[in-house]
Amino acid sequence: MLVRVAYCKDDTFGSHFDEMQDRCARDMQYEDWAEFMVIWRGHRLELYNNFVRFSQFPCSVSALMNAS
Repeated sequence: MLVRVAYCKDDTFGSHFDEMQDRCARDMQYEDWAEFMVIWRGHRLELYNNFVRFSQFPCSVSALMNAS
């Protein structure tokens, strides 16, 4: 998933940060867009940037079955 990470050194936001707070926040630092593996577990998101791809080229299940 393409993700753009933003952060701020201000501690007053708390654990709930939404679009309204993002519009009003000052001194936000934005990173470049990057590709992450994103996993939603319960009430939290986990971002992984060191994931392994099984193949460089996309292939379908039917292509794999016809290869044998």
